[in-house]
Amino acid sequence: DPGSHALQVFGEDGGKTLVEGIAAGSAGVRLVLDAATCDDSIDAKLGRVQREVPSSIANRPPTRVAWDERIELLGWEIPPRVRAGEKFELVLLYKVLKPIDRSWKIFIHVERPKRRINADHEPLGGRCPTSTWKPGDVIIDRTSLRVDPSYDRGKYDVLIGFFSGWAPSWKNLPLSDAPEPRDEHQRLTLTSVIVEK
Repeated sequence: DPGSHALQVFGEDGGKTLVEGIAAGSAGVRLVLDAATCDDSIDAKLGRVQREVPSSIANRPPTRVAWDERIELLGWEIPPRVRAGEKFELVLLYKVLKPIDRSWKIFIHVERPKRRINADHEPLGGRCPTSTWKPGDVIIDRTSLRVDPSYDRGKYDVLIGFFSGWAPSWKNLPLSDAPEPRDEHQRLTLTSVIVEK
């Protein structure tokens, strides 16, 4: 068919990649598959991978939090108050405890009854999949969120976790250590933010 098309590639680990803008009838299109790696070329705006735990972390969990005994949450940074319609940043800090067998995405839900801001994303902007994380790595993941101006003002809970696949058949990485009560979807309630006008 005439027009522009997209190529979607599905991996055995449940991950997928979308490449848009391939014109119908294009000749000489090459699909090159490279092994994913984490290296120093990652844009600092997306985060970074390092071996040392930062000396100062804004917020830490009160007890140990880990997913599948492989990924430990070290802490986070998020403003306590945000303005509707404006972007704000959430920084998550993890330590890798064991090798990870597949590529998991990070999910972030900022929600209250009947309202949710969904900030699901590939770690470090897709430049550093979890399958490349090595034990001892400290992962600093940065992502931007925005509250729709039409959303209610007030308190929203921030929940995080890891998932693979896509709707309706995604799978969440189980929490192996977390404060009670545990969310049935393996989500950790991280903190809350106040949405203002």
